[in-house]
Formats: sequence, C-alpha cells, structure tokens
Amino acid sequence: MKRFRFQLESLLRVRRSEEERAGRAVAELVRARLELEERIRRARENLAEGQEELRIAATGHVDLLTLQVQGRAAVEVMRMADRFRPALAVLDGRLEQTRALLNACARRRRSIELLRERRYSEWRTDGRRVDQAALDDLVQQRREEIG
Repeated sequence: MKRFRFQLESLLRVRRSEEERAGRAVAELVRARLELEERIRRARENLAEGQEELRIAATGHVDLLTLQVQGRAAVEVMRMADRFRPALAVLDGRLEQTRALLNACARRRRSIELLRERRYSEWRTDGRRVDQAALDDLVQQRREEIG
C-alpha cells in the first residue's frame, strides 16, 4: 500500500509556526508584566521594611529627618506605582489581543489537523477496501483453479 501523503502538509507546518510565534509573543508579554509587577512589589516591600524599622527606632527619641525621608520614600513608591499603572494597562490590552491571536491560530491549526485526520482515516479505509478486494480476487481465482 502506498504511503499516506497529506497534500496540505505545508499549510499545516505554516499554521503550527504561526501558533508557535503567537505563543512566544504571549510568553514575552506575560514575562514583561510579571517583571513590572515584581518591581512594584519589591518597592512596596522596601517601603514596608523602612516603615517597620522607623517604628522600632521611634520607641524613644523621634528623629524628624528620618520621618521626612521615610515619608518621601512612601510618596515615591506611590508615584512609581501610579506611573506603572498605565504601562500595566497597556500590557494587559496587548496580552489580551495576543492571546486572542494565539487562540485563533490554534483553531486554524486544529482545523487543518482534523482535516488531515479525516483524510488519513479515509485513506486507510480505502486501502483496506483495496486490500480486501485483492484478497477476494485471490480467493476467487484459487476457487476457480480448484473447482
């Protein structure tokens, strides 16, 4: 029996490649978003640690200069978070669009794979039918030779 050959195999390779590119783009955006969130988280942790140190140090003598520095640091962390908020919103929008593209690529690839599976099944069924017909012919010839 001849080997199965799917005529749209090159299209399937293209669809897989498109899906892989879209998947890499999604991963890149997710990584960028996580890095941004991590920077905000670290800044907030540093602020919280500074406030805790200030609270511990303020048990007796209160240093106004330290309070001012800590207050400025808190304001700067809030400003930084405010600056990153629009960047996060843009990243979220791009991430949503890229995920939609990835889903569309996956659907297009899957439709070609389903077509390939259907054609393979038909090819296998046709092959079995041809093999069975050939076997039936051999049996018939053998019967004619005997009888």
